[in-house]
Formats: sequence, structure tokens, C-alpha cells
Amino acid sequence: MKLILLLLTPFLILCQNNSDLLNGNWNIISLEYSTEIDLELFQQDISGESADAGTCYFNSIDYTYSMGLNFLTEPLTISIPLVGDYDVPSFPVENSSGGNWTLINDENTLLTTDSTTGLESSYEIIALTNDLAIISGLIPFSQDIGGMIVDLEIDVEMILEKIESNSLLNELEAQKHLIKIVDLYGREMGHPGFQLHIYSDGSIEKKYLVK
Repeated sequence: MKLILLLLTPFLILCQNNSDLLNGNWNIISLEYSTEIDLELFQQDISGESADAGTCYFNSIDYTYSMGLNFLTEPLTISIPLVGDYDVPSFPVENSSGGNWTLINDENTLLTTDSTTGLESSYEIIALTNDLAIISGLIPFSQDIGGMIVDLEIDVEMILEKIESNSLLNELEAQKHLIKIVDLYGREMGHPGFQLHIYSDGSIEKKYLVK
């Protein structure tokens, strides 16, 4: 998928800038991560890949954003001096941020600033279309690992899939219900012929029913 997206990108973004393309809600459908745990007793590299790793939202009008990472790491084995190898099961990574964003370097670099912590993250935009994006960068955050709070910088490469903007409309469409059926003169009717079906959301459908 990544290779196809890279090949198609130049043809798909001729008429839109990256700010417009980023605007909207995205699912993080794939995430590759790597980081290093540096404690007093040992250092350990952690890396892996996860699917359905969270969501993010970019607003190109006021340039605000929100991002929520939520995924399980892959199991790993760490080596502790004088202790030996220790198997670490999968553990959850949860990190939320929100604030402002901007694009620099000819709109090829995304900068985000968390409004609560003031921490900045920088992402290279590898590919970007109306529906899919690939971005990579370094995210600083704190993580509870085995009861210890560890400050980390996690290197990520994410594949994002745009959430269809009409999904809410589809949900509302499914929830609407028929109020009444009238003819062209507004008289309620229930017999075959030309009918106007009026729904709870104000929409009207024209139908012609035969016997």
C-alpha cells in the first residue's frame, strides 16, 4: 500500500495544498514505532508495528489538532545485567495531545504544539492524498512501564486513512423516519399513485406506487 501511495501522490495532489488535504478526521491504520528505554540499570531498544493505533484530527481553518495514540506493543525480551533475560508481555501505549499545527518546508513538514505541555512534535509528510497519508516523526511522552513512569521519545511512521466526511450524514440518514405521505396538493393519502414521502429530517422523496 505504501509503495502504491507514493507512486500515485504526484497525480492526486495537483489541485490541492497539503493544508487542505490534511483537514479532517483520520484513523491511524498502521503504526511502526521504535524507542529506547534508558534507565540506570539498563538500556533497551523497543520497536514493532501495530494496526488500528488511534485517531487524529486536523482543522485547516483555525489550525487546531488532536491526536490520540492507543495501541499494544509487541512482546519483547530485555536483558538486565546481573539479573538476566526478562520477557516483557505486550503493554498498552496511550498518549493524547491537542493544540495547534502548522506546515513548513514547502508544506512538507508538519509541526504540532501541545497546548497543555507546550511540547512540539515534527513530522515529515512522506505522502499525502485526499484519502491516505504517510507521516513520520518523533513524539515525546511519558509512559507507565511495569509501574515505573518513563519519559520516552518514540519514533513513529504512521499510515493514516481519512474518515469519510459523509459518515455522519449516513448515520442521520439511517435514523430518519417517515412522518406522512401526501399527494401533490398536500392531502394525506395511502393509496397507489404519485406520492410525496415526508421524513423527520425534512427531506422529501417523490414516489409513484402502482397497484
